[in-house]
Amino acid sequence: MSAHKPVILLTFANPSSVPEAYLPWLNKESERVYRHLIPYEIDDRCNLDQLNNASLDQVFNTVEAWSNKKEIILFHYGGHADGGGLMLTSHEGEMHEAKAEGLAKLLGSLSSLKLVFLNGCSTLPQLELLLDNGVKAVIATSEPIRDDMAYDMADRFYQNLSSGRSIRESFNQARIFLETKYKLSLEVPISYRKFTFKGKGHEKDELPWGLYFHPDHERVLDWKLPQEKEEKNKFSIRDKFTCDRADQNSRFRSQFIKNRSASKFQFYVIHGAEEQSPNGLFNRFVLEHIAPTYERYFHKIIAQEEAANYEDAKMNAVSAFFRALELNPNHYPGELNIETLAKSKIAREVDCIVLMFRIYSSEWKPFTRKYLNWVIRKFCDNSRLPDHSPDFIVFANIVYDNEVKGKFSKLLGRNPAEKVRKTVNDFVDVRPLPELPPVLPKDLSKWMDRFTDDFERKQELMQKYFPEKVELPMSKVEKKLERIIEEFNQ
Repeated sequence: MSAHKPVILLTFANPSSVPEAYLPWLNKESERVYRHLIPYEIDDRCNLDQLNNASLDQVFNTVEAWSNKKEIILFHYGGHADGGGLMLTSHEGEMHEAKAEGLAKLLGSLSSLKLVFLNGCSTLPQLELLLDNGVKAVIATSEPIRDDMAYDMADRFYQNLSSGRSIRESFNQARIFLETKYKLSLEVPISYRKFTFKGKGHEKDELPWGLYFHPDHERVLDWKLPQEKEEKNKFSIRDKFTCDRADQNSRFRSQFIKNRSASKFQFYVIHGAEEQSPNGLFNRFVLEHIAPTYERYFHKIIAQEEAANYEDAKMNAVSAFFRALELNPNHYPGELNIETLAKSKIAREVDCIVLMFRIYSSEWKPFTRKYLNWVIRKFCDNSRLPDHSPDFIVFANIVYDNEVKGKFSKLLGRNPAEKVRKTVNDFVDVRPLPELPPVLPKDLSKWMDRFTDDFERKQELMQKYFPEKVELPMSKVEKKLERIIEEFNQ
């Protein structure tokens, strides 16, 4: 059994600089496959690595980097292809063919590899090379494939694979879905995954995807993704966020559970110095509470632009919301509202949207409280959301980024944390969390309990990693904890 988490490598290449070759469904495939598989990384069962606009150098470098210390178990490619190779991105942003012979040797050198999925046009001629070089199982195509059908094939296959089904079961379920959704005869192509393909579709008896295996490895078709952690005493990288922060975590957990069914919106305030890692606390909330609650979620940290007046602040807030959900606010004149956001592609595909907006204390203005009130009570109006909208969990991260002086001193006084609490307490829908403190030696000692209950051994670990024996900023602690976790797991 491997001492390390196995790796799933997803690669995509979309020729955005070549309009006639651009694949509109490929970005959707990238996002969808990632969302199916990310719970395996969150649950510490696999590493998930995704290359968008992948170049040949990136593919080789990534495979070599992972294979030096971890086992790659699945390789997926989505994009233009043919029997001679895969079309990857060049340094100039154009397309460059990666020859099938070299790729077959690279992938064949990975003894841990269970499956290669080539989701591009006419990849079947690459099959013999892959199997001859040691690849155990391959999903390939016998002819040009439609872009939208390729998305559906990948979506259904990984939806089933991530639910615990085998390669064989997942492939069969995906085929049944496509045969049910589409006619077996292809229509005139709109976007095919072969750049040079110009002809019309033709009559055929079955869909072009096939599942193939080496005769010595038929049992690989019954292989499933790891359903349990390989070692119960291993630690997840998310553990680096869990030193101290008990007050903030317990406060958020209780409010999150209590208010989840009461409203589509929840608002929280994280405040403290940047060196105390508000981003780390946000990530902890996402991994520890959001991910286990929602099957599909989207999260992002947004830096908001400074405003000179109240109206500018409102527009900056709206623009930040739109950018967070990958919408250009300039494209929606007269529609800069929560209804538009709730109908966005991202919102339609998830059950929860988690956003954190950063507000620096040096940018706090006399109108800041007024515009926050507008965002919470006017813009985020629960009654204006369409049916089946996702939940929205919004964090305001107030970062104390300078000494209290000048206008900021007049606004917030000598104790900015106290003024922040008083300000947000005026909003009944906003839950302020305790200010982020530094990490004390006793907190580090408690964290070390998960490694050992032997007092002398714990003292050795503390001396090795935290010889300072003083309070430390959380940002520095996280870096050390990440190193400890990586060294321990290896």
